[in-house]
Amino acid sequence: MKKFVLNHIFELVGGIFSIIGIGVLAVGIILILQSKAFMENAVQVDGVIDEIDIFNHSDDTDDIYVSYYYDGKEYNHVKMNYSSSSMYEGEEIELYIDPESPTDFKTKEEDTFLKIFFPAFGGVFTLIGLPMLIVPLNKKVRNKKLLDRGQHVYAVIESINLNLRVTINGRNPYMVFCSYKNPSDGMIYKFKSENLMFNPNDSYKVGDNVDVYIEPENLKHYYVDVIDKMAPYVKDYT
Repeated sequence: MKKFVLNHIFELVGGIFSIIGIGVLAVGIILILQSKAFMENAVQVDGVIDEIDIFNHSDDTDDIYVSYYYDGKEYNHVKMNYSSSSMYEGEEIELYIDPESPTDFKTKEEDTFLKIFFPAFGGVFTLIGLPMLIVPLNKKVRNKKLLDRGQHVYAVIESINLNLRVTINGRNPYMVFCSYKNPSDGMIYKFKSENLMFNPNDSYKVGDNVDVYIEPENLKHYYVDVIDKMAPYVKDYT
């Protein structure tokens, strides 16, 4: 399980961010549509903020109460569902009343907040998550295609290094660097493996051959097939 998480950390994080982002967007769309329908049928009245109670909740949100007249009746000390730090006692405020339930109302600010917050919050999470999910999956598909259809060659390992620019679960992955001399053009091509969450020094050493799969027409597309030969013989409890 631990190895699976390490090997799929970007897909897992990307999936979590994508689910959160898409979920927030979906909830936002529902709330925005509900608010739109409400505002289309609402009646505008003028109200006054008569009290702001900042002591009722541990989450630091304010309880704001308003008073207003509608259809010849006075409504006093009605609690709002939305608050803003710019509001103050005595402030005149436009309210949009549900004619069938006059104590149910919204403000323009509340409607605008819904239209901005949910698309922005959900969009950010989705934009972060989807690339983290899609890019590794696309790479796996491309690598599988190279393994199935690519040309197999042997490259010589030049070095095995830690990738200090990347940290996963407190560990730096390894990378294997190798070179291949192409007999077709006499050029030497240098390749590198993907990030490896096992120590390739247990299975390879500098100067060993390593399997590489290439597209003969475009050697920029390649896959260095470094495998953990010691995996069946190691139990990692660290």
